[in-house]
Amino acid sequence: MAAEDFGGKVLGRPIEIVFADHQNKADLAGSIATKWFDDQGVEAILDVAASATYGAVIATDYDTLAAERPGRYDVVVNATSASLRGELPPVPRSVFGKASFVYELAYGKGLTPFLHLARDAGVERVCDGVGMLVEQAAEAFAWWRGVRPDTRSMIEQLTVPLLSPSAVGH
Repeated sequence: MAAEDFGGKVLGRPIEIVFADHQNKADLAGSIATKWFDDQGVEAILDVAASATYGAVIATDYDTLAAERPGRYDVVVNATSASLRGELPPVPRSVFGKASFVYELAYGKGLTPFLHLARDAGVERVCDGVGMLVEQAAEAFAWWRGVRPDTRSMIEQLTVPLLSPSAVGH
């Protein structure tokens, strides 16, 4: 839903967010990653470092990833817990392109360190995790009550404006 809330496209191409439950099994994670890379056009899988499946999925580190394709990632997502501690994940600024869409799963009262880094790199399109929070709550409500609430107005009420670079002096 977050991708849809943000327009659903980057550079005219639809955003597709894929995920899988690897059940913390290295062989299953490796199989999923191989299928994604070989058959579905996925170019990078990040943020499985805390999992027992790390070795089966990660083919490179953040610095190598940035060096191989500087500024050419259409979508960059921070799914780490770093922002919850006010920290920046080890993402080099060079992964961002000006036309990138940057999504942060964390949310708060303004830009997280990750979104600040993206803005400092010139990215205009950033989004935090408020939409994810609301959509998860709506799914839980639907599960328990049998009715799925409209989420658009709640997202609008909770969303903190994430200022453009020109508005914050960058």
